[in-house]
Amino acid sequence: MKNALLATAAIAVGSVAMMSAATASPIVHDSIGAFSSIVGLQGKRTDAAGNPVLNVDPLRSTLGNMFGGDLNTIYSLGLGGTGAGGILSFVIAPDTNIITSGTVIELTTGGLTGSGHREFANIFLGVDGGGWQLVGKIGNNATVDATGAVADATLGASGATNNTTFSLTVNSGNYNSIQLVDASIYGPGDDNRDGFDVAEFKVTSVAVAVPEPASLALLGAGLLGLGLARRARRAA
Repeated sequence: MKNALLATAAIAVGSVAMMSAATASPIVHDSIGAFSSIVGLQGKRTDAAGNPVLNVDPLRSTLGNMFGGDLNTIYSLGLGGTGAGGILSFVIAPDTNIITSGTVIELTTGGLTGSGHREFANIFLGVDGGGWQLVGKIGNNATVDATGAVADATLGASGATNNTTFSLTVNSGNYNSIQLVDASIYGPGDDNRDGFDVAEFKVTSVAVAVPEPASLALLGAGLLGLGLARRARRAA
C-alpha cells in the first residue's frame, strides 16, 4: 500500500513538473507588428507664447520611428495628459503573454542643461488596453519618480548626454498592455516643445504557463490514484 501511495504521488509531482516546463521563451516586441494594438492621441506643441496650439512636426509623428534603430528619428507624444493628447497605448501580441520588462530611449540632445526642455512621461501598465496602473514618471534629465505608483514594477535610467535609456522591470502582475502619457512642463518662451520624444521603444513578454492536455490527464490520474489508495487503506 505504501508503494502504491508513493507511485501515485510520483505521477502527480511529475505531471506538475511537465506543466512548469511548458512555459515558452521570452518574446521581444520591438516593431509595429509585434503589438496587437497601438492607439495614440498626439498632443500639440507650443507656440512662442507657450500655448500648446501647434501641430507636432510630421517628421516626429511616425510610429515607425520608435522601432527603426535610429536614435535620431523619433516619435513625439505631444503635450497633454489623459484625455487631452500626448498618449500612446500598446497591447502586445499575442495578448495572452504578460509583460516582464521593457526599455524606452528618449532623445535628450544635451540633457536638461543643453536643451532647456523639461520633458516627462508617465508610464502605466494595464490589461487589454485598460485598467491602467501607474508605474512612475520618467524625465529627459535621466530621472525616474515612483511617487503614487500602483503597479508592482521598477524603473531605472542611464545616460543623460544625448539619449537616456529608461528600463522597466515588472515584479508581479499579469499585464499585457503599456501606456505612455506625456507629463512635460512647458511655459512662455518655448516655441519648439512637443512633448516627450521616444527614439526607441520595446518590451519583453513571456507566455503564461498553461498546462498541456496530456499533463492535465496525467495529473488527474495521479490524484485519482492517491484517492483510491487512501480509500483502500481505510478499508484494510
